[in-house]
Amino acid sequence: MAEDKPHDDSKFFGFESEYTPELFKDIWHEDCPEVHLGPGVEQVLFKLSLDFVEDFVQGSSSLVSIRKGKSLEAKDLILYLKMQYNFDPLLLSDEYYYVSELPSKSNSPTPTVPIQLSPRRKKRRTDN
Repeated sequence: MAEDKPHDDSKFFGFESEYTPELFKDIWHEDCPEVHLGPGVEQVLFKLSLDFVEDFVQGSSSLVSIRKGKSLEAKDLILYLKMQYNFDPLLLSDEYYYVSELPSKSNSPTPTVPIQLSPRRKKRRTDN
């Protein structure tokens, strides 16, 4: 069984990265100033974000080879998000999140309906 190598946060896909745990922390505090993370949580979220982006780019890149393309394009990223996460980023705005209605019994395509929420940066969910 192959031994896992420790993850080098300074490299991303083998390239030097400017995306660091410190930058993640700054972005988090700018976006969610009222949410304070406990010890170690920032590092875990940073690692998850790296893993997500790496998986996302590798999965999207596989679509390039399927369509016999020469480079990764936005349409590959969007298609991968739709296929893997059932999410269409083209329908997302600051004021609306779009969700698909439950499939109807008809053979018609599933419509997408907007659900209005407060802007993301002002709406916070708290579990009490």
